[in-house]
Amino acid sequence: MPGISFVLDLDGSIEHNKEQILQSINSLIHTESYKREILFLEKFYFLGFTKYNEYPVTTFDSDDFYIYLEGKLYGYDNSIVKEKLNELAKHIFHKPNNAKNYVSDWLLNTDGDFIIFMIHKYSNKIFIINDAFSRLPIYYYKSDRKLILSRELLFVSSIINKKQFDTMSIAQYLLFGYPLGKRTLLEDIFRLEPASLIKIDLDSFEIEIERVSQFNFEEKRYKGINFNEQVNNLVELFCNACINRTNSTDKNIVSMSGGLDSRAVAAALHKENISFYGATYRKIDKTTDIDIKIAEQLANAFNIDLKIFNIGLPGGDDVFELLKIKSGLNELGMSFILPFFYRIKETFGNRMIYFTGDGGDKVLPDIRPSAKLKDLDELTDYIIVNNQIFSLDMVIALTKIDKSKIVSELKKRLMTYPEKDLHYKYVHFLIYEKGFKWLFEGEDRNRFYFWSVTPFYSIQFFNSVMNCPDSMKMNYKLYREFLIKLSHKASLIDNANWKMPITSKKLNLYLSAKNIYYILPSKLKRIINKRIKKNIKLYERNSEIPSTRDCFWEQVENCKSISKYLSISDLKKIKNISKPEFYNLFTITSIIENYEDTKSTIEKYYSSDFI
Repeated sequence: MPGISFVLDLDGSIEHNKEQILQSINSLIHTESYKREILFLEKFYFLGFTKYNEYPVTTFDSDDFYIYLEGKLYGYDNSIVKEKLNELAKHIFHKPNNAKNYVSDWLLNTDGDFIIFMIHKYSNKIFIINDAFSRLPIYYYKSDRKLILSRELLFVSSIINKKQFDTMSIAQYLLFGYPLGKRTLLEDIFRLEPASLIKIDLDSFEIEIERVSQFNFEEKRYKGINFNEQVNNLVELFCNACINRTNSTDKNIVSMSGGLDSRAVAAALHKENISFYGATYRKIDKTTDIDIKIAEQLANAFNIDLKIFNIGLPGGDDVFELLKIKSGLNELGMSFILPFFYRIKETFGNRMIYFTGDGGDKVLPDIRPSAKLKDLDELTDYIIVNNQIFSLDMVIALTKIDKSKIVSELKKRLMTYPEKDLHYKYVHFLIYEKGFKWLFEGEDRNRFYFWSVTPFYSIQFFNSVMNCPDSMKMNYKLYREFLIKLSHKASLIDNANWKMPITSKKLNLYLSAKNIYYILPSKLKRIINKRIKKNIKLYERNSEIPSTRDCFWEQVENCKSISKYLSISDLKKIKNISKPEFYNLFTITSIIENYEDTKSTIEKYYSSDFI
């Protein structure tokens, strides 16, 4: 991934480790379009970055401060950004006792996807801040005397020369598709949590990491607000967010599908008379045909040019590329999308902004559990049953971790949430874990190629929509009126998932029937899930996924490190496995092999198709 890499060593051995640091950052130059730049190579710290030309990195140098900005503050030109960052730096450095509250207020009022690095030239103090959502994932290792921070896990692990995997993280990944909280797959290397402030004092040799803010979704500031007034307010905020994410030099590309979220983005751009193109892909298995049909209808409604790209099966080279750029944090089943990105760049050029509808499904509907939850045990069970990839029993068998430990870790995480109501703890889980961990890592994959944005995580829009009473959101009432205000034409076109538009009179009946599933007993849901999944045979070699499965078993048989974390005997007992389960498992075996054995069997299958 492009972006920052920082090494702090309070023992003053940066010069001694210079070659290792430079070698590590050079390994992040993934393509010919990437370059690396060294900003500081001092006694106690190193600061550098890698990027392609269009990736947003800006540095500001004044008499008092050196400021590195990765990403963007939306809605401001460079001179205003410099002014705002200098004001932020002055307040932090001159009023350190009030830094936490000031930074919290600043983040909750600043729309952007960013990481900020600040050096005060006269006090030997360094501050690092990320945005309120941690939109640009960044990873770190910290000890009493060291801090290594980077946009790439590989850089952090190479500097500390440690590649031990976190067994609990592997269990959580198999269960949900992502490790919880600040965990990564690697032991002692963490993901910087949203709204974090890192304070470094080179004189007192202190390193401190603290969270300055966390959303509480139980709090609703707009309980008495008029419904139509709030819809109008949300439309205005959303349109402003779209406007602020565009500029006069880049083409705007909207990733179109048959769902609601991307059409809301397209509708806002169209409403504001902002020029944009639509882009979507056609898969050879025809699973995208309904999305393409609806995307074409939306393109006609907005009178825009829609580019439809035919993509085949991902090759081994695509799978290996995704493994390298996201270190397993974006599962390898998503490698099919990389050829789509290359086609977009070939068609539209390098100067583009890629709009997605990511986040719309989390903020506009009512995402509270349908079931009534009496205690933390019931919430834990509900989360596992409704969000699992592998069953908990299978995770236990594969990892040999006690059920009590896995469940206890989940409960501990839930107890850190500020909400008291169990139903809002579930909302917090969906946004902070599935949203911030699983979806954000996918969006970050996009940034390997071009700048990717979504207006649904504009801080002003997010704050406003999450403070709406949930009664407004029930049965998509708020989303329906929101979309109608953006584009009545778009609201009349089917949602691919429902086979009906959001304005349909049948929608409430459909949603009620769908909610019945969520209140079924856990055991019955497990049985239903097993029966509706399209399974493939895992252990037999001659089947519909020969190259993919052959690669997997070659990893298992030749990489001894895999057996440190997964039970090979239990792997061989799996008769049938769904495609999501397979790629979830394949991602784990692939990253273990690539990290611990410093090689990848996938490279032998470069010319093979992966299903």
